[in-house]
Amino acid sequence: MAQDDIGVGGPPLLGVRGRNPTPPNSFRLWQYLLILFVVVLGAIYAAPNLYQPDPALQIRPTAAEGMLSAVQLQDIESALHAPGIAVKASEIVDGFGLVRVTSDENQLRAQTIISDLINAEGEYVIALNRASTTPAWLQNIGGKTMSLGLDLSGGVHFLLQVNMQQYLESVVQSTAQGMQDKLREARVVYIPNRAWVDGLVISAAFSNEAERDKGAEKNTKTTRSENKPLKVSLV
Repeated sequence: MAQDDIGVGGPPLLGVRGRNPTPPNSFRLWQYLLILFVVVLGAIYAAPNLYQPDPALQIRPTAAEGMLSAVQLQDIESALHAPGIAVKASEIVDGFGLVRVTSDENQLRAQTIISDLINAEGEYVIALNRASTTPAWLQNIGGKTMSLGLDLSGGVHFLLQVNMQQYLESVVQSTAQGMQDKLREARVVYIPNRAWVDGLVISAAFSNEAERDKGAEKNTKTTRSENKPLKVSLV
């Protein structure tokens, strides 16, 4: 038997060489390093999911050129501290305000307080939000939390805010236009080229009492909201 036929695993048996005694599942060093690199990289980009977002309120002006000032943000923080709502942090980003609180319950309470403080005339949209707590260095390399679907994130919540003043003004304008149409259909003579609407009051002027009485018979309407009446006067 030739010396070359005697391998590390011993002499051939029935002409079949012995198996290599190398341990199973063993790889070259560069392969181990590659596996380690992939695992570490995956762990880094999965790390943002460990940082749960904070309940927050986003304050956005309704006007395109509107901005929330630092003074207003300080007033908001003071108003929230008064009833015991802890503010974790607050900041202004691109004219939008972001106020972080400690719980979902405080988030709802804070929305009401902020709305009463700065949103009496509907100048701002105060939305419930979730603020990221991912460290800046992770965000700088593109790390972000996984976007959850509605089934995993607990559904979606919508809050619709109605600008009552604008709504009432549109109702008054629409009512005034309808009154004019009815007066023309009934051939009631009224004084044209005159403003009918003053705030929430509609005033129609006639040339004489007879025409006024006809207008009152055809088209007198009073509607009332919760706080402000819609008044119609014929003069």
